[in-house]
Amino acid sequence: MRNYRYKVTGDGQGVGRIASSDSVIFKVPLDTGFYIQRMYYKEFDGDLILIYEVSDNEMGAGKVVRLARNTLRMKWQQHIPAFSIGQGLVEGNMVYITAIGFVAKRDLSLGSFVWKHDDLYKDFHFNYFELPRIESDTVFFKEIPQSEDISTKTIKAQKNTGEILSFD
Repeated sequence: MRNYRYKVTGDGQGVGRIASSDSVIFKVPLDTGFYIQRMYYKEFDGDLILIYEVSDNEMGAGKVVRLARNTLRMKWQQHIPAFSIGQGLVEGNMVYITAIGFVAKRDLSLGSFVWKHDDLYKDFHFNYFELPRIESDTVFFKEIPQSEDISTKTIKAQKNTGEILSFD
């Protein structure tokens, strides 16, 4: 993000500096008792996209938020129904998102899911994912190994429809 600087603390308080202008204070949406565990910053159409995980030390989930570039006011927010949020891959006006047992494609213009798959966590697989990768019309969601005893697997999905092609 050229000429932009952002910082968000665990309690959701944020500050942004756009080029050489004054700082802008903003607040990231959090439910009572939750704090931000990890956050990824992306840019789309000049706006700030935040992909982050929240927790209350017993459970967690994720959110994707779009903030207007100059005001850092929220345009939309969407819930991610899982934890262990990955950093997401932006391609055009879409973002590919991962979380434990969860992969999805989200429209950044509208904030809505194009497609999603959940309940993918099986036999200790699909806890954490690498940055998704796209080749032609296929998106690859490769897991990060959590143990030397368990081999990694990759979910291959058709980019436009989300149809699962394989679990290799």
